[in-house]
Amino acid sequence: MLWDIAVFGSPSIEAVISPDLKGVKKVVIVPHTEIVFKYIPEEDDYMPYQKAGNSLDDYIELNPLTYYYSPLFQRRNSPYAIPPMIAALSPLVNQLFMIENIRYIIKKIGLLGLIHAVLTAPPRKPHETEEEYISRLKTYLSDVAGDLTKNYRDGVMITYEDIELKHFNVAGDVKGVKDLFQLNEEQLASGMGTDPAMLGRTYSTTETYAGVVYNKMIREIDNARRIVRRGLEKIYLLDLYLQGIPVIDVNIEFNPDAKLRPKEDAEIEAIKAKTLVDLSFAGIITVDEAREELGYPVYEKGKTSKGKRVKFEFKGTKYEPVIPYIGEIKKKTSLITEDEIERRRINFVERYLSRILEIDESARREIIEDLKRLAERGDLPEDPEGFAEKVYEIIEREFPDRLLAHGLREAILNNIKLIYNFYRMSDTSLWGDSPPVRIDLKRADERTQNFLSQMDEIFFSDYIQNEPFKRQLKRFLRDEVLEKGLHPVDAVIENFRRQWGELSEYQIRRIVDTSVTRIRSLAHIVQLKELGIKEYEIVERMDRLTCARCREMDGRIVKVESAYRVVEDALRLSPERFKEKYLSGVPSERELMSKTADQLALEGKGFPPFHPNCRGRIIKRRRKKSLREIEKEMGELPE
Repeated sequence: MLWDIAVFGSPSIEAVISPDLKGVKKVVIVPHTEIVFKYIPEEDDYMPYQKAGNSLDDYIELNPLTYYYSPLFQRRNSPYAIPPMIAALSPLVNQLFMIENIRYIIKKIGLLGLIHAVLTAPPRKPHETEEEYISRLKTYLSDVAGDLTKNYRDGVMITYEDIELKHFNVAGDVKGVKDLFQLNEEQLASGMGTDPAMLGRTYSTTETYAGVVYNKMIREIDNARRIVRRGLEKIYLLDLYLQGIPVIDVNIEFNPDAKLRPKEDAEIEAIKAKTLVDLSFAGIITVDEAREELGYPVYEKGKTSKGKRVKFEFKGTKYEPVIPYIGEIKKKTSLITEDEIERRRINFVERYLSRILEIDESARREIIEDLKRLAERGDLPEDPEGFAEKVYEIIEREFPDRLLAHGLREAILNNIKLIYNFYRMSDTSLWGDSPPVRIDLKRADERTQNFLSQMDEIFFSDYIQNEPFKRQLKRFLRDEVLEKGLHPVDAVIENFRRQWGELSEYQIRRIVDTSVTRIRSLAHIVQLKELGIKEYEIVERMDRLTCARCREMDGRIVKVESAYRVVEDALRLSPERFKEKYLSGVPSERELMSKTADQLALEGKGFPPFHPNCRGRIIKRRRKKSLREIEKEMGELPE
């Protein structure tokens, strides 16, 4: 197909269906010279026909479902492909003519130039006529020319004194031949849509030029490969349909091209990735848009809107569905997949995070400007230790107020209301196969949202008072002054701004991630209580990121009443008192193993999050099936 695109401008292939109509038997190449397109008024389109005989009427209509013809270039309103190299024919004829002309010159005058032999004419004999004398002179010249040519070629030259040889260097005076050939070869390459370097004619040897040529070649190859992809996808899709497999689409990808400068390309990709991540955090683009731009699948992919996934295996001559074993029959714990559940959580985290980071950046920018003004007035200590202490004292005192001034409280409330309402009213992932009736929000839900908002406000305002965070920033300030001195102070504070931003982003992400999990758990506990569910089960994502605490809690059964009692108690406490009573420390593995799930629940530790960035969730307890139910399911297996 690639060869036909290069030569004829389009592939011309046809899928041959097997006699039993159960698939594609083979694919054949239909000669381009036998293809004719006819305009069909009823279809208002050109339809392909194949010439089958000598008569103009001997044409076979080709089926558009099995025949594939896709031009790389075509004239306007014409269905026929234009050969990409047609523009190269004229320069190619010119080059053949030039080579023939040079061959003729070399044959005539020799490679080293022109040899001129000056002969002394022999005297005329007394009895010779004029015509005989002239004829004898011509014969003499011819004989001498033959002898001289033979002797000169063999490297030996023997003459009488009456012959004088003169040499004329013709090659040194043939100017412009190289330029003519180069110009014609460039026209030839241009007509073929390539670069002279691809034909073995390198007129430039710079690295930049090589990069331009390589990238241009890859782009042109991609144009042809795109046509090949569509043809292959069409054939595979047809084969699957004939096999009776209802697929939505088929996508074929070529392997990545080799990199001309792998290190530079990797650095560029890293910069691009960082830029997209920053845009995502700023809320300019979504996480899915960033992932798609970086070449990763978006979270929406893989989700089916209807039907169900069935595994097929190719056996002999056809695909057959794989019947699951007994343990897989109707083994459902959720109407949606775990990946979809996690995708939802991440989307909430990213939306919440982008808004808080924007507020945090604005507040930090104001504090930095204040610090610069104080430094210019000389109000900051000169010694490194005192400078670090004073700067951090200003941050601890003023930063929380700046956050509130930039809309922290409103942003928290809006995000929590959105997240809580979804998990309270729309999320059915905790119900398995029996989702509940629609629930209306009660007064208690408003109290819960306000309580969660107050908690997050405290966490965001106080994260700079976290001791490890405080030590890192103060150490950076002290070391920066020790290393570079306090002057120029703008450079010191600017470096501090970047360091503060990086640490802040990490701290805020931990708070947001944990907050979304806490909101989900509280909303689900209230939902389970309202609908009369007695027990719930803790479910953890079991992968390489799962910690030992979460592994220990996975599958634990907890009474809903015990967890709901903690929620009710929390709503009566201030956020500060709640932190002191229930969030005083992350439960250790020993503590988790030594206590029952209900004991942990009554301490506020029996539902996620068990630690920062916890991904655990709760679901309605899954009831174990009886032997009778299992036998009934076995009876539903296909023959």
